[in-house]
Amino acid sequence: MDAHIAAGKALTSLGRPAEALAHLLEAVRLDPQNEVAHYRLAQAHRRLGREPDAELEEATFRKLRDSHEPVRALFEQVQERPVMHQTIGPNEPQ
Repeated sequence: MDAHIAAGKALTSLGRPAEALAHLLEAVRLDPQNEVAHYRLAQAHRRLGREPDAELEEATFRKLRDSHEPVRALFEQVQERPVMHQTIGPNEPQ
């Protein structure tokens, strides 16, 4: 799925958004909850002059981004905490 997103991004950047669509639609099919796939799909639609499709994908992107924000914030909190290492002494049960 990441390969489809990368290919779609590259093709859109190269001015080939029609080719990018197939990759990005497949990425969305494989993972409908992937906000990046919807964002890239919106970009490709916009380059093709398909503004209603672009707006729909952008709305989906925003909805997913906002719903993922609490999880993202929790993940960042966990990443900031120092890791606590414990050792087991030779006389302790394992």
